[in-house]
Amino acid sequence: MNLQAESVITGDTIYAESTPRGRGGISITRISGDNTRKILQEITIRDQWVAHLQCFTRIVNRDAEIVDEVMVVLHPGPHSYTGEDLAEISSHGNPVIVDQIMETIHETRLARPALGGEFTKKAFLNSRIDLAQAEAVDSMISAKSATGLDMARGLLSGEVSTLVYGLSRDIRDIMERIEASFVSEDVEVAPGEIAGAIGDIIQCM
Repeated sequence: MNLQAESVITGDTIYAESTPRGRGGISITRISGDNTRKILQEITIRDQWVAHLQCFTRIVNRDAEIVDEVMVVLHPGPHSYTGEDLAEISSHGNPVIVDQIMETIHETRLARPALGGEFTKKAFLNSRIDLAQAEAVDSMISAKSATGLDMARGLLSGEVSTLVYGLSRDIRDIMERIEASFVSEDVEVAPGEIAGAIGDIIQCM
């Protein structure tokens, strides 16, 4: 099934299977972008959605045939992972069903298949996460040990970013004080004071 072959009108709304491909209890398909609500209106039998609450509905294709009975949760932007309207469709974990759901989404011509990592890219571009946290998402997924997972958690929680921002602020403060001492006779900076401030920064690294 080549979902990229046909041209679509998107408004940069994307969709993708978010769980590993295979058979299991549940598979999750995500939709993110301005057209998310329109797509849900076209492919389900439900009109109203309660934010951040799973709701039962049925996915129906353009021939009005039931594709699957699913649970859908709508996370309105900006209070979502991507910062946009984001829907997560939990269906039965059968690749055939998932493909049919994605084809039904595609047939609305309101979204396009997401590129790898594009949901996280949207989260970064919409300032939901910073670059270190974006990289941490991949580290969380690919971690093969508890130690690696703990490191990824630290990145994802923002601990590293907070430390880096703090160090950057301290370095800028030192540079400003040194520059001010060059342009104004009223500003004096003792060498020991600068050395001590730099030593504090090094200890934090």
